[in-house]
Amino acid sequence: MPRKRKISKTELRDINLFDIGLRIMTLRKKAGLKQEDLAEIFKIPQNTISRVETGKANTNYFFEVLYKVCRKFNVSLDWLVFGKEK
Repeated sequence: MPRKRKISKTELRDINLFDIGLRIMTLRKKAGLKQEDLAEIFKIPQNTISRVETGKANTNYFFEVLYKVCRKFNVSLDWLVFGKEK
């Protein structure tokens, strides 16, 4: 299991939900999937995918979506959240 990494206060301020959503949307579109397809794969409502991709995510599903996107598209959480590998 990978070692847990602490997020600094500066990094925490740099988290932008809209940018995370754009990265998720880009991955989804490159895979040729619609929001409905991704929602079905993740077994969550389609409007949740929409809200995450537009940066208006509800925390009920947000972290679950991040985890599942990382697994499905084989990307790191650092890349998904910050746009670069740490």
